[in-house]
Amino acid sequence: MSFYDGVSAVQVSATDVLIDFGIAGSQPLTMPTDVSIEELCLTENALAVYGSGKVLSFQLQAELRHTLMAGDFHLTGSDAMTMFEQSVCTLEGSRINVRSFQGTVKNTLALTEAEGSAGLTMEAAGQQGKFLVVLTKGLVVKIWDVSKREPRLHTHPISLTEKIPGLPVTASKEVHLNASGTLLSVCCAASDSRVHVLDLEANRSCYFNFNSGKTDRDEVAVPPNSAQSTGTDSMSSQKRHQQQHQTRTGRFVVRHAWDSKEGNFLVCQTRPLSETTSEGDSYVSMFFHDEEGLIVHDTCSSGGGNGKLVGVKLPFIHVLQDRLDGDGGEDNSATTAAPAVPAVANHGPSVRKLLLKDFEGLESSDAATRKAVVSFCFYLSVGNMDEAFRAIKAITSKKIWGNLARMCVKSQRLDVATICLGKMEHSRGARAMRKVLSTKASKEVKVAVLAIYLGMQEEAEKILQACGQYEMLNKLYQVCMVIDS
Repeated sequence: MSFYDGVSAVQVSATDVLIDFGIAGSQPLTMPTDVSIEELCLTENALAVYGSGKVLSFQLQAELRHTLMAGDFHLTGSDAMTMFEQSVCTLEGSRINVRSFQGTVKNTLALTEAEGSAGLTMEAAGQQGKFLVVLTKGLVVKIWDVSKREPRLHTHPISLTEKIPGLPVTASKEVHLNASGTLLSVCCAASDSRVHVLDLEANRSCYFNFNSGKTDRDEVAVPPNSAQSTGTDSMSSQKRHQQQHQTRTGRFVVRHAWDSKEGNFLVCQTRPLSETTSEGDSYVSMFFHDEEGLIVHDTCSSGGGNGKLVGVKLPFIHVLQDRLDGDGGEDNSATTAAPAVPAVANHGPSVRKLLLKDFEGLESSDAATRKAVVSFCFYLSVGNMDEAFRAIKAITSKKIWGNLARMCVKSQRLDVATICLGKMEHSRGARAMRKVLSTKASKEVKVAVLAIYLGMQEEAEKILQACGQYEMLNKLYQVCMVIDS
């Protein structure tokens, strides 16, 4: 399967490809081929398929839901294939051939014997497929900038065994480059519960451990009451402790993907280490911060059956599911799923969009609004509320302001929530908040009142139970007519 900026291509049979153009209300297209498919890849408007010793290239016409044959050529012994713009890259032994759709070799990129005689994976990455990333059998990552006529190395070759101590050598690995070409992520399927991120500009690395629920900084942190600890360290420890409880532990990374636009937004598909548990897969969204490393943003379940993470384009996570699960519906409090579009008449595999709840309302928004909300979420995750509020001042959509107000329940930032209520023109909620803020009630009670007026009954219930306000909780049950028997 392959993903490019909201467009996905998935092999659904030995010879057929399911193409989802990512257009709202548009049906996916099932495209038959005359080869036994071994590999496929996408660009913005082209698709390449490799199989039966042949490479087929197609132009994609999304508005017409149509594909047009662009070229084909014979090829034997390719270890991997990817494409960018109007070129197909084939990994053949110790060299990478950059070819036209008709098979003409336009450039050749070499791998040295020390790096590995053949590659394990290869992908085009970054916006507009600007970068070509290759992982060799010698566990060396080479990255080329292919945006110019002549490809050139984007950075020095990266030895994963040197950069990531303790990395399992024999396990299969997944590496991805972010949209801006500044961060490289690495994980080992099943053998390592960590996702590693290498900052190529700062020449340093960090990780998040899904078994312990801790970052690298947590696992080597100075005890908060020791002589070496500081107030700032204590604050950071508290934030990371909250992340640990937000993220399920005892899990490993199955797949991961960077957002196609936002360079610091990463999503990991995780699965329980224990085979006896009834829990399914979950998707953990994370932000990368220059100083804090990986910061957990949210966690959500797969919502019925284990799928495969295909790609990320905010506000959606794209997931491949083997069978159609019905009408989609809501997965849990963290995400809602858009209605699944039938792929074929027999309800075969389909790519489903999971809408991240914190980004609800961005489905049809412009780039500036999307950037503002993503920045708000980022600063909220690292605890910088002043910058978070500055990021969203220009937003005019009431729906998005309502979503931001609900996020303030999670952050317990009541001053920002009051402004959000005003922008929503939610007069009853704003009046109730002014009244409760003038009292001596605890902060938890004030947050619960905010949650109630925003229709977040479940969150209000959890807050009131946690702070022991059972009388108020009882009133909430009575008002909602759900008195616990």
